[in-house]
Amino acid sequence: MIPLVIDSNIFFSAFYHKKGLERRILDLSLEKEELQLFFPDIFWEEVKRNLIKKLDFDEIYINALFSKFSIIKISHEKY
Repeated sequence: MIPLVIDSNIFFSAFYHKKGLERRILDLSLEKEELQLFFPDIFWEEVKRNLIKKLDFDEIYINALFSKFSIIKISHEKY
């Protein structure tokens, strides 16, 4: 399995640009299950806030969306 640390910009861009490279990376993590995504916990609220504000997602939808991915939150210190 390939570890990949993603930040808030990559995750947001994946949903903003549905045909972009960032989206392809997330899609690959779902399809192939060869990527293990790591996400710094300090960006979690930032991503949620931007998805709500800029893409009009609601929090329930965001939580359901995030649950599809195998994301391991990492602490700020480890990041």
